[in-house]
Amino acid sequence: MKENVDAAQTAEGETAELRRGWDWWVLPLVIVALTLLTLQLPQEVLKGNIDDSWNAALVYAHVNHFKFGDDVVFPYGPLGYLVTNHFLPDTAVPRLLLGLATTALTVTGLCLLALALLPACSRNRTPNSLFDAAGYHVTDDKVFYLNAFPGKAFQIDGADVASFHVFDRTYARDASNVYLNGGVLSGADAATFLPLERPGFAKDAHHVYQRDVAISADPAHFELLDGELSKDGSAVYWSDGRVLSEDPAHFVIISNVDHYLFTKDAETVQVNGNPIDQADPATFRVLGGARTVSA
Repeated sequence: MKENVDAAQTAEGETAELRRGWDWWVLPLVIVALTLLTLQLPQEVLKGNIDDSWNAALVYAHVNHFKFGDDVVFPYGPLGYLVTNHFLPDTAVPRLLLGLATTALTVTGLCLLALALLPACSRNRTPNSLFDAAGYHVTDDKVFYLNAFPGKAFQIDGADVASFHVFDRTYARDASNVYLNGGVLSGADAATFLPLERPGFAKDAHHVYQRDVAISADPAHFELLDGELSKDGSAVYWSDGRVLSEDPAHFVIISNVDHYLFTKDAETVQVNGNPIDQADPATFRVLGGARTVSA
């Protein structure tokens, strides 16, 4: 865990160093330049139509200090003159200041957003959950594991980039190790390790794994069953990996309908992994839903 934290801190330091690479005056200069280039001021002149008349009336009310609500009734209110598209000498200064302020705020926001996104443009960058999918990421010379948003990435120390193979979001391997969520899966054989069809299940030449737990030492006879169950030559396993039955030869799934999973072996009948007292496996039947009968 300490290594993961140190790797995440290193990644943050690299990003900060990339941002500090800019001289302090570059960003303000860019903001000023873009503000002046994109600033738009009113350029239209009054032409005497209806829209021009209320524009002129708002300016006139402002210049003569009319009180809105008493002297003037208009939806725009006393600052409505600032949004006019017409150039009028009496409002040139406040209109210029408003234009500079709104344009500068917009440009500043866009520049800060671009700066925040800058690390995402690097080919050999540390993955970021804001832009990248969770899981393994292999760059030119490093391997990272990225936790789901808003999680952070950490470098997998010792991973061999040349032989690193990603199976899915959970499992990966290189020439020496098997990895589970970015950590080494202790005891797993990298040469024979393969994921199974069910997410979170995998096997090698010696064991079957449910995530980081070796649930079976009989991979040659291991099977995935309906209802998230599984079995090998010696036992049947519940969805959480615990042993449901030690009689796989006689184990049968009776019914898996309406959230009721009925199973049995030679001695016991179970519903959702729990034994049913006094139920006879030989005569037990499911009538529908939770309704059953047993002689």
